[in-house]
Amino acid sequence: MDREAPRPWYFLHIPKTAGTTFRVMLENRFHMDDICPAYEFFQIGEYADEQLRRFRLFRGHMGYNLVNYLPENPRVMVMLREPMERAVSHFEYIRRDPGHPKHCIIHEQKMGLKEYLLDPVLSAEVTNAQVRPLAHLTDRQTLRELMNDSGSQDEFARAWRHRDGVLPPEDELLDVALERLDSMDFVGVAEKLEQGMELAAWLLEPPAPEQSQSLNINPGRPRLDALSHDVLALLKQATVLDRRLYE
Repeated sequence: MDREAPRPWYFLHIPKTAGTTFRVMLENRFHMDDICPAYEFFQIGEYADEQLRRFRLFRGHMGYNLVNYLPENPRVMVMLREPMERAVSHFEYIRRDPGHPKHCIIHEQKMGLKEYLLDPVLSAEVTNAQVRPLAHLTDRQTLRELMNDSGSQDEFARAWRHRDGVLPPEDELLDVALERLDSMDFVGVAEKLEQGMELAAWLLEPPAPEQSQSLNINPGRPRLDALSHDVLALLKQATVLDRRLYE
């Protein structure tokens, strides 16, 4: 009798949580042909179910939507980070990356962190940005429809945000995210990256990774203890659910 193939892995990459370093470690433990190339959700639509079943590793900024979409239930990994530190790092990433869609707005309006956090549209990207991707509710059929009606990842993301029922009500977000977190096969934190990678490598069975170099970091970002009371208050407000999740 043929052995049943092991369930695939999915690294649910939340931006600015040491995920790039963690992702590279994971990719080094799989054959290239076993890794799904898609990193954004819109790209997943390029693959038929038969192709998706052949991949053993998925990774990307696709939140829990990918778990809802895949034909085979994956084993899920996620990295978290102290929420206020993550929010500052995310802002600095936007500020220094000309390719980010909000980069020009921040520079043209000469926005600092405080002005960014006061803008409800711009700061939505850092508002409870760890809880929200864990709480995605969109069903497979709806995701297919959104991909078919979109011509790019940006179009898909906009259409998804404006669709009813893609997230729980605000007062249920944290409960859904915590329930999902409890069901995952691996939860690590950026502040203990090396220990997390050793545990993840053990779960994957190959030998533990050698000491790794942290990637995609900005050592020049502001420290929390250097920020004003006003900015710290805004950060706390923007990350209230993320901080409860992290604790």
